[in-house]
Amino acid sequence: MKKIRIIIAKFFVMIVLLHTSDVYPQNIFTARTFYVDSKTGKDSNKGTESSKPWKTLLKVNSELFKPGDSILFKAGESWQGQLILKSAGSEGFPIVISRYGSGAKPLIDGKGQVEQVVLLENVDQWEIHNLEITNNSDKIGNRLGILIKSEENGLKKHFLLKDLYIHDIMGNYSFEMKGKNTGGIGIIGGAETKFDDILIENCELENINRVGIFTNITNSQNAIRGNRPITNLVIRNNKIHHCAGDGVIIRYASKPLIEYNVAYENHNASENLVKHGVALWCRSTDEATFQYNEVYNTRGKMDGQAFDADLDSYRTLIQYNYSHGNEGGFMLAYGSSSESIVRYNVSVNDGLLGKHVFDFPVWTSPRGSGIFYNNTIIIAKNIEAVIADEAIETAHFYNNIFYNQGTGELYIDSKGQTATFNNNSYYGYDQNKILAFDKKGLFNNPGLMNNSKVHNGFDKIKKFRLRKDSPLISKGNSKVGNFWLQDPLINPQDTISVIKINNQQVVKKEFQREMLRYKSQILAYFAKKYPINGTKNFWVKDFDGVKPIEAIKKRANDSLIRIKIQQQLLMKYKLWHYHSYNELLTELKKFNTFRKYSVAANQIIYGPMEFDELSFFDYQFNNAIISLKKILVQEQFINITDEKLLQHFNKMKQTVYKSKKYTFELFKTQIKDSYIEQEYNNFISDLVNGANININNSIYDIITFNN
Repeated sequence: MKKIRIIIAKFFVMIVLLHTSDVYPQNIFTARTFYVDSKTGKDSNKGTESSKPWKTLLKVNSELFKPGDSILFKAGESWQGQLILKSAGSEGFPIVISRYGSGAKPLIDGKGQVEQVVLLENVDQWEIHNLEITNNSDKIGNRLGILIKSEENGLKKHFLLKDLYIHDIMGNYSFEMKGKNTGGIGIIGGAETKFDDILIENCELENINRVGIFTNITNSQNAIRGNRPITNLVIRNNKIHHCAGDGVIIRYASKPLIEYNVAYENHNASENLVKHGVALWCRSTDEATFQYNEVYNTRGKMDGQAFDADLDSYRTLIQYNYSHGNEGGFMLAYGSSSESIVRYNVSVNDGLLGKHVFDFPVWTSPRGSGIFYNNTIIIAKNIEAVIADEAIETAHFYNNIFYNQGTGELYIDSKGQTATFNNNSYYGYDQNKILAFDKKGLFNNPGLMNNSKVHNGFDKIKKFRLRKDSPLISKGNSKVGNFWLQDPLINPQDTISVIKINNQQVVKKEFQREMLRYKSQILAYFAKKYPINGTKNFWVKDFDGVKPIEAIKKRANDSLIRIKIQQQLLMKYKLWHYHSYNELLTELKKFNTFRKYSVAANQIIYGPMEFDELSFFDYQFNNAIISLKKILVQEQFINITDEKLLQHFNKMKQTVYKSKKYTFELFKTQIKDSYIEQEYNNFISDLVNGANININNSIYDIITFNN
């Protein structure tokens, strides 16, 4: 038996006041901050003071940076040319590019004279924030906004692209690779290159030719199923629109996550130029997840869909998306894509030009396969679109709502074959025809809250839920859950608030998680003061007027107030992506499933083999807090000066730094970290003191660990 290799990673979780302190490795590098000002800077300056910045991109390009360094461009200013980043950070200490000062994002304009405005070649451990990037021309060319590229053998790790505005990139319209490798953000590897830990978040990509975001490799011979070279890729909360060809193309990745994006008006160039294009799609990729995206107004009939599981895509998961007005249809299931799972989506008025909602092109073999369940498909009067175009029996449709106000049939067969249909709701179709192949078909009006009126905005998806009097309620196939448009993980009791903090609810499971956090501490406290061994009903027993269950609920309540205040800040800065606690639990289940499969395949994983609910929350939350602190420093909510750091050091000399070996110059980085932690906790405490707290006593009073 092969030995399973598991690497326990250091998560570099920052100390948060509401959690137990841990010991963290200190930064062995002396991090530096460089400032760049196109108006007042001079390249002869050291650049390490905002009053004496550098001036040009050439100066930045010539510097070799060290792990942990930051390069800050002056807000409201602009540069022309190319930014070439040649150094590498290290694990936990990336090199960071961002802005300083107030005003618009710093602009770097390639003027169409460079191939890439920002180039990261054969490097890693970089983070790029808060830039505006453009590269326009009146002629097509091999142009991009940002290119991450390596043809070196081995691993390139950690690339964070965040809060960027990338627009007007004149690449190439071609449907061939010379076009598909141009656009907004590109990641290209060599035959033996591996990429890991890539996050593209909170960016806007607009007026791009040809592709908004793409991944690719130069030689795919070894990038087969189970050995995809791109891992831990997340594309989240971006606005991607008016791309000539495609919004996002994911190639050669394992388990990428594409979520909470808004993609619209893509594939908007003439089809004579771009030919085929889809808003969000993958090929030669394992277990991609597309979820919580809103995709609308993808143009054209040469594809023109919202989603595509393309050639050699395996177990693509498309769920919880809101799709509307995509002229080519909702989804393309192309060729050798296999075992797709498509569920809990709402598709409204897709397929005007393509004349299908789901397309399984007949000219490919094998034909795309998958299961398609619990989707709501609404077709307007002016649309003649079929549900399943040339599918065969490897495509299974069940528990879907098909609400047809148009003139299209349910399917177009493929040489006498079609998909398998079972227990769907068919409104607007010929009942006699359908009963011939779906004996459990339902034909009454499904009772949708809204059956045609479309509004932009993901939150508008709820308008297409079933009314309380819908005849479909409790009619779902029990094999996949007795639900329509509902998350099967949600227990109605779990949606009831125990407390509300500034109108943000804490549900029972969440409250019980925090009770579990303090269980050992409360036990230790009472064991120290009282003989509790063998005590029956310990948690509800009265000890000098105090019951342990009340003590632990008080600790959980106080902890959750601080957590929710911080989560509200995280959401403000788009650092927290779970709109409910059940969303986090859904992610936990998926996270652990992937880890289980990785271990079984003898792949390296980082961290524990399996996260429990508490450790997974802490991992996600504390890493988000690290990013929040950086933003608060950048936006000067936490104001750092040498004078303040020196004052803080003098206080620390009375406790931590008593020895003479500790000097301000030698330990400035540690002093700065400690000062940020102090000011952050004070900032949160002020917000906690002003919070509006409402406790639902009917739930709070009866809650225990298990009920």
